This record gives sequence, C-alpha cells and structure tokens, in this order.
Amino acid sequence: MEVKLRLKGGDDHRKACDLFGAGGSHKAKYHQENQFFDGSEQELSSQRVVLRVRFYNVAEKCVVTVKGKAVLKNGIGKASEVEEAVDP
Repeated sequence: MEVKLRLKGGDDHRKACDLFGAGGSHKAKYHQENQFFDGSEQELSSQRVVLRVRFYNVAEKCVVTVKGKAVLKNGIGKASEVEEAVDP
C-alpha cells in the first residue's frame, strides 16, 4: 500500500514525520530516480496510463511500473498497477 501526501511546506513535513514516526522506524531509505515514457503521440498519457522506470540508489535495484487509469472516489484515488523488478 502506498500513501501520498501533498505537503505545503516544512511545517507540514515536520508534522508528518512526527505523526508517522520518522525517527528511525524506517525499514530502508532510498534515493530514487524516476524516468517516465510515452509515445510520440502521447498514446499512454492520453489514456491516463503511466509507464515508469524507477532506480533505487543509482543501480541497487530497478522496477518497471505500469499504472492504469486512476479512479477518484471519496477523495481516494485507486489505479491498477503492475510492477516488475529488472536488472538495473
């Protein structure tokens, strides 16, 4: 499960850290680099589909993700998602 929060600034970041226990309870910490792909005619984005390659800690691991069209209900977005680990 993944939760994304929109933080307006440093105060919101500190509050989120306090609330979610950022003081050492992490399982792992990664530097991420994300690359997004689409066709020359925006074949994916026009259908609200995302194709992403995410690198963790430069070349420690890599995951290819395809996210389908998101549906928003009661303020919560849900989308189909397929991930596959690949050799960085």
